[in-house]
Amino acid sequence: MAPRFPDAAAATHQDAGPSLDPERFAVLTEMCRAPGSRSTIDAIVDAFVEDGDLRVVEMEGSLRARDLAALADLAHELTGSSASVGAAALSALASGLQRQAAAAARRSPIEVSDVEDIERMLDLAVAEFRRAETAFRTALRDLR
Repeated sequence: MAPRFPDAAAATHQDAGPSLDPERFAVLTEMCRAPGSRSTIDAIVDAFVEDGDLRVVEMEGSLRARDLAALADLAHELTGSSASVGAAALSALASGLQRQAAAAARRSPIEVSDVEDIERMLDLAVAEFRRAETAFRTALRDLR
């Protein structure tokens, strides 16, 4: 069955591209090295991964509970946090997931095809989150 929503169709055929924007990562790294900075790039990456892990669990729970409005809110948060650290592919996937979940949440009753599309998009976002985590860990290792 073809995805019902354009974003779901695009996400299933999307060229993932790089998980980490090297320019954004370089800017973050330099900001952390600036005199007076209280942050370290390691702490930023650790916080992003820990927060992302929690969001993934909460999004999966929201999908199981068919609380698509909550899932949309969580996807919105993931969109912003991933964009801020330079995980552009994840940000794009999370943004599409947010739009799809919000649109489906406005319908009553929620259709099975809505849930199937959103589940596929969530799976892609989780896989991209893991890919981004690996890219960050590799980039951190390369800094040393």
